[in-house]
Amino acid sequence: MKAIYIKPQEEPCEMDMSGCLDELEERLDGSISFVELDEEAVIICNADMRYAGLEPNRLLDDGTAIYGPFLIAGRKGKRLCSLKKDQAEEYMERFGEPEYYHQYHGLDCCEVVH
Repeated sequence: MKAIYIKPQEEPCEMDMSGCLDELEERLDGSISFVELDEEAVIICNADMRYAGLEPNRLLDDGTAIYGPFLIAGRKGKRLCSLKKDQAEEYMERFGEPEYYHQYHGLDCCEVVH
């Protein structure tokens, strides 16, 4: 399965993976959770990301903060699959620049690191 792997403070990279649960949990430092991006793509992240002491990574368009490393994979229904080429390009661009995080009055705020 072709996916995008994004670590905090780093640029994303494309990778091939099997998509098995053990591999996902190892890459994401624990139990996994899913955040829907759209009907054909999903973020796979650490289920306890906010409480596990993981470093802030990226802020989604709806204001949701993702902590720790995460993956973006394609999906067909409830099954994970490879991202299509145009999806990979879209998400590589969208999440291409590392972001710096801070809290302001208890809210997660971010800015792009240049």
